[in-house]
Amino acid sequence: MATRAKLPWVRIGTEGLAIVVSILIAFSIDAWWDGRQERARETVLLNGLLSDFRASEESLDWAIELSGRVVAASEALLEVEPAAAMEMSPAYLDSLLYVVTGLDLFTPSNGILSSLVASEGLAVISDAELRFDLARWLQRLGDVEKAQGWVERHYEDSYRPYLERRVPILRLAAAWEGAPLAADASTPVHELLRDIEFVNVLDSRRDLTDFYLSQLEGAEEDRTRIVTRLVSLTEG
Repeated sequence: MATRAKLPWVRIGTEGLAIVVSILIAFSIDAWWDGRQERARETVLLNGLLSDFRASEESLDWAIELSGRVVAASEALLEVEPAAAMEMSPAYLDSLLYVVTGLDLFTPSNGILSSLVASEGLAVISDAELRFDLARWLQRLGDVEKAQGWVERHYEDSYRPYLERRVPILRLAAAWEGAPLAADASTPVHELLRDIEFVNVLDSRRDLTDFYLSQLEGAEEDRTRIVTRLVSLTEG
């Protein structure tokens, strides 16, 4: 009777284990490589975001400064009693009105973030704190844009048309530069302060700009926090 050959279970088990280990190692290497590529891609993305947020600083700071000047000059004019205004320097009153006439809106540098949101979304960013801050920044920009629209519409539809009927811009520019006022048929500021339409237009411009300013200041706080976080992630 033929003797059945014994199977080399030890060798078969060893070879099988070696195959399994080899497969696991291969998967681990692939996962490690994919993870490394993702981290490298995220680093490039974070550096791009940092560049954009730093580029927004100048426009945002200037919009905050100018809006603050508009609010302060508007309040200064609104606090002047018409009778007292007749005794004040016309050049000084014109210079206040010239400041109120300034309009410079915030334009964010948002290319990288906009492209990211449009394509993959914020989930590609691994840092949860940064994702939260970026989402809040996008919401803040919506609030800023809304307030900015109100300021711009009021300026174009109410403030500017009124002023162009009553005070030539050249006279205001001359006052701002300290040049002598030219004789013309325009209305002196002390007389404008007696006009309820002007007071209402100026009051609305002050209130809308003040609200816009509060949104800009909030945006600057958000921008500073994001820049600090991005620096810690890219340079720390």
